[in-house]
Amino acid sequence: MIDKCPNAESDNDEDDDASRLIRDKCHGVNEPHTYHSDLPVHSLATNNTYANVFCSLCHGEATSDLAPFRVAVSCNNADLIKRCGLDVVADLMRDRDYVRGQLRWSRYMKARQFAAGCSGGASYPLTCQLAIVDDFFEEGVDSALPGARPCLNHRAVDSCHENGDGESKLSTNRRRKYESFCTIYGLVVVHDKKIYKNPHCAACNGIDLNSTRVATFQGKSLDS
Repeated sequence: MIDKCPNAESDNDEDDDASRLIRDKCHGVNEPHTYHSDLPVHSLATNNTYANVFCSLCHGEATSDLAPFRVAVSCNNADLIKRCGLDVVADLMRDRDYVRGQLRWSRYMKARQFAAGCSGGASYPLTCQLAIVDDFFEEGVDSALPGARPCLNHRAVDSCHENGDGESKLSTNRRRKYESFCTIYGLVVVHDKKIYKNPHCAACNGIDLNSTRVATFQGKSLDS
């Protein structure tokens, strides 16, 4: 995955403000740091995967050549969010609450910040996670994937080919794409008691995604 602009170390005085801004956003050093700098894109023209859209731009990619990614957003305390009439984007996905590099927003809402009575007088931590689910629709997997988990079990398979035969089940282009995706987000799935960092990691290890389930931790071991 390409995560640097050409001549990334140089600070050319001839660069205009727009070029410097794109470079900074590509490298994730801009403020405020938003999820756009952490969401990868894939070029249909060059078959390159970039860490974000800004890295693709500084490599001369046309936005019309970038493959759209399907993503899913899930939040904890969903019943509370609905009951209190919170807007997920406006109230819970604010730039100030974004966790750099995690595709996650975390906000602690005090009781007085909720509409009168809807939280029962209690304060709540609210977290929303963005997960990439691109490609799995065409693989025949149910599109209603549950939300991502922000923390990964340390035993999870987080690279390709650990099962030895995953390579033979994917085309070269798809394998390269899956290898990139395997490294960049977490949506833990389980197959036959083996844990994978995300569905892409499972797929590139030869696992049929229809035979996996999304792991839920809830403070318990997956072996329990």
